[in-house]
Amino acid sequence: MSQVASRSILMLALIATFGAATVQPATGAVGLAEWEMKTPGGHRISHVDPLKARFGTCLRSADANPADPADVHVDHLEWWVFYRDHVVGKARSGYFIFNEPRGHVDYYPTAEGLSAQLTARNLGAPISVRLTPEDGWRQEWIPHYRDACDRLKAAGAPPAGVDAATYRRMQDLCSNLGSE
Repeated sequence: MSQVASRSILMLALIATFGAATVQPATGAVGLAEWEMKTPGGHRISHVDPLKARFGTCLRSADANPADPADVHVDHLEWWVFYRDHVVGKARSGYFIFNEPRGHVDYYPTAEGLSAQLTARNLGAPISVRLTPEDGWRQEWIPHYRDACDRLKAAGAPPAGVDAATYRRMQDLCSNLGSE
């Protein structure tokens, strides 16, 4: 079993053992692959059912119905950066600049074209680092994992049904999580 798969299983065990009922992802149903991130301008970057099957990680209107594809502005995001009033990034359709107040997106076929437009539009410095879908997942779920680890530490003993070896691995995982 890979280290990533092993860690995922232990994280699931932590969540299940210490309060899965308190974990509520963006759509309200427990789904560890789902998450949402608010943009500074009030839109959402979403990786939720039912959108992810068709649109992958997408940029959509904040108050949109997740089942309505008309409110998806950019689909299959690879990375993005927040600027004042804009989301800039790369998606399957190319590089893009999304004007949040206007709800308008422009695409560019090359990174050079995007860079030229950033300069021409005088957007200034970004207000975030470059983010990826993994960052969105981490933003949504790492706090829940940290809470589960805090409860594990406070309990001071293996939860019912957890053997000593698994408990040690859970503790190790929590230690590693604290260093991220």
